[in-house]
Amino acid sequence: MTYTLIYKPRFIRRLRDLVAADRSLRARIDKTLGQLEKNPMHPGLRTHKITRVTGENAFAARVTGDLRIIWEFNEQQAYLLDILDMGGHEGGKKVYRR
Repeated sequence: MTYTLIYKPRFIRRLRDLVAADRSLRARIDKTLGQLEKNPMHPGLRTHKITRVTGENAFAARVTGDLRIIWEFNEQQAYLLDILDMGGHEGGKKVYRR
């Protein structure tokens, strides 16, 4: 089964900013997105469930040691994935906020 990825505007902005700062990162992000399309629970993604600040459940997939992609299944159609956000695990652009 292949999943359809839906990119939120915030994700697209973060992607553009990250790739502008580090062009070699684009290949790693593309590889991660490709794995998400094929199997969101692929062991290489180190997918884990998180609770967002809004209280909603989502999932995080690892791109690099500090870079995560936050996504969720669309409840209306289980085969769609919303790519919510992307950023670091630590620092000013962290996506795990409390």
